[in-house]
Order: sequence, then C-alpha cells, then structure tokens
Amino acid sequence: MLPTALAHPDAARIATAVGIFSSGLFAGFSLGLSAIALPALLAGAHSSDKNILPPMFARLYRRGARAAVPLAAISTLALGYSSAAHFSGGADTEGWMLAVAAAACGGAVPFTLTVMKKNISTLIKASEEGGLDIEEQVKELVKWMRLNFVRGSGPLLGFVLTLCAAFW
Repeated sequence: MLPTALAHPDAARIATAVGIFSSGLFAGFSLGLSAIALPALLAGAHSSDKNILPPMFARLYRRGARAAVPLAAISTLALGYSSAAHFSGGADTEGWMLAVAAAACGGAVPFTLTVMKKNISTLIKASEEGGLDIEEQVKELVKWMRLNFVRGSGPLLGFVLTLCAAFW
C-alpha cells in the first residue's frame, strides 16, 4: 500500500503514461533487433571475412544492453508504481493488469541473465578469441534471435496490458 500522498490519481496516470511509452519503446527496440538487425547481420555470413559476425554481434549486443536495461527499469518502476497506486484504493482489475505488465517488462533482464547467458557468452567469447566456424556462428546468432523474440514478448505483453488497463 502506498501512503495517500504517493497514491495521487494524477501521479498514477503519469506513471501509467510513462509505462505505456517505455514498455512500447522497449518492446519495439527488442523485437526490432530480431526482426531487422539480426537478419541484416546474418546477410554478412557470406562475407569474405569469416570472423566478422561475432564482433558485429558483440557491438550490437553491448549497445543494445545500454538502452534495454534502462528501458526495462523505467517500465518496471513506472508500472509497479501505477499498480501500487491502484491497489492503495482497493484491488481492481487495472491494478492487477499493471502488476502483470510490470513483471512482464522487468522479467526481460533475468531472462537475459539466465536463459540467454550461455548463448551470449559463446558469441562474445567468439568475438574476442575466435574459434567458431561460420556455420556455428550462424547457428548461435539464429538461436539468439529466437531467444530475443521470446524476451521481447514480455515488454510487448506489458505494453498491451498497460494499454488495456489505461483505456478499457
């Protein structure tokens, strides 16, 4: 429960708006990597330089992490606050939807650190030391792309739930 001063309806509305924007941006950013950036990167698999894919992935991953982690934090905090503000007035459907949305957005980081860790480590290590032939590089990149689609579906679910909570 939030103290009454923190559960002001305008503050909750602002937090919901921030949650809509940040979760939508997070979902689009994350899913865009798998839908646009990785296929373009994989097109380089036929390059004369057979070790170009892992360093390109490492650069893309590091830049992406610098954007994704703050977006995950902003989405989770804004939606969590908005959910708590709803619950301070009594449990309601919107509060539950916002709580699930916050968890869906925040779940992307633990998913990365657990489910995707080995795959990411393999690609980062290959970028620094080599050791993967081109078929293995493509296999690992395709695996990352699929896992990233799963990871990006959390923020997308959060975005949809927040829209439903706000406008239903």
